[in-house]
Amino acid sequence: MHTDIEKDCKRLCKEIEEIIKAKYKPSFEHTITSEIYLTCPKRKIVHKNNVKEYFYQSNIYTDNDVFDIIFKNHSLDTNDLEVNGDKLIYQNFTNIAKGEKSELETLNQLILKLASNKEIIKLIEEYHNLHDELENRAESFKNEIKDLYNLVHGQKKLEKT
Repeated sequence: MHTDIEKDCKRLCKEIEEIIKAKYKPSFEHTITSEIYLTCPKRKIVHKNNVKEYFYQSNIYTDNDVFDIIFKNHSLDTNDLEVNGDKLIYQNFTNIAKGEKSELETLNQLILKLASNKEIIKLIEEYHNLHDELENRAESFKNEIKDLYNLVHGQKKLEKT
């Protein structure tokens, strides 16, 4: 009986190790920031929580907003983004960039292009699949760990190998 428990434990450890050692790929965020940098090299990234820097800088965009827009919208409508003076606004509400009008127009077109980019859509789908798989495996692992714990603490001891 304890050899079965040990085998299960080793199998679980191996599965967890395989998940951790997943092949490296550029992240969704890295792909987007690289494209923005190549297309709009003057544009600086500002994190949304850095309000002070956002108000005093020009030629900036908030990375969190851009990521959210692309991540959640595979079919972004051209009317969703609008250049209004020195600001790029999403759905008439969220200010996602500031700067020169011509640069904002370029950024606007780039965001629309990135939202429909097949490689980025593939990364997003892969993320969702991995997230679902991880949630399913996590639940399975929790149950198996509970079973192992109950066996160990139910007066059954695992022997060291």
